[in-house]
Amino acid sequence: MEPAPQKPKWYYGIVTVLAALFLVLGPLAFPLLWKSPCFNRFWKIFLTVFVSGLTIALMAGSWHTFNTLMEKLREYGVI
Repeated sequence: MEPAPQKPKWYYGIVTVLAALFLVLGPLAFPLLWKSPCFNRFWKIFLTVFVSGLTIALMAGSWHTFNTLMEKLREYGVI
């Protein structure tokens, strides 16, 4: 008789992994994604590429905002 498959730990669940990727940790949650048995290879690759692209876009937007703010502060003589 074959033993019943074990249920994955709660932190490998779909909702938990997606919340960690998009709301809490971003790319720091990649190990959690790749160890989770709830996602197949396609979704692991897709989410890795998507979250990486989103992170790069947010970093570029933050850099642009910072530079614009610094330019305005110099323009107004604050710094």
